[in-house]
Amino acid sequence: MALKVDHTADLIIMMTLLFTMALIWATAFIDTLPPLGDTPLTASEVSHRRTQEAMKKQIENIEKHRQLAFEKVCRITAQRIKIAERMHNLQTAVKKLKPPRDIGRIAEMKKAIRYCGKEHEELYGIVDDVSHQMYQMLMQRLTLRRNIDSLDLQMERDRLADLLYPHIPLDLEEDVKEDVKK
Repeated sequence: MALKVDHTADLIIMMTLLFTMALIWATAFIDTLPPLGDTPLTASEVSHRRTQEAMKKQIENIEKHRQLAFEKVCRITAQRIKIAERMHNLQTAVKKLKPPRDIGRIAEMKKAIRYCGKEHEELYGIVDDVSHQMYQMLMQRLTLRRNIDSLDLQMERDRLADLLYPHIPLDLEEDVKEDVKK
């Protein structure tokens, strides 16, 4: 009960598949719908483009401000590190001093430590405020980006609607109705 396989039929099928695949790969894909860049823009599309350009400039401005805010956070962080080092140095110096005879210097150093602590806390508040501003700028940028994408989709939708459902002028519509009546 052995099956007999016709190798010539297999060869013909394989050759046909190979030629079909070669034909598919060699054929360039041609889109029948013209892309937005090949045809002139309509008045509504021009206004959308101008709105998009204004939004892109706003995004660039927001990005510059975010970069400046980030630099400010980096400077404040470096300042916080210096203050923390100064506080550590003052604390180690206070530990080395003898209380009965160096009480005046100890009091000055503890006052300087308190001042450094307050300054340190203020810097934390400033970083918090700047970080919140950066977050708000990021949300503004995201909103503008979404609006730009929405305008793109709206323009493409309008373009496709014009291609798929062209507007028939009223003069031609009456002529078509007369032709149908005849």
